[in-house]
Amino acid sequence: MFEDNRFADIAYNIIKVFISIVILGAILLPLYMIISELIRIEIDVRKCVENGRDEKQCYQDYDVD
Repeated sequence: MFEDNRFADIAYNIIKVFISIVILGAILLPLYMIISELIRIEIDVRKCVENGRDEKQCYQDYDVD
């Protein structure tokens, strides 16, 4: 298919890197979204507690036990 074996190796390596980046993104993006949501909830709960409410009530606003 390829007359120049070096070109084939370079193309193959580029494809491997691209596929690896896509797979890594598919794994890390949901993990990032979950962690950022948990951090946002924690910040909101701290603000809620600073406003004088009970910590347990603040967590119940987010259905977190």
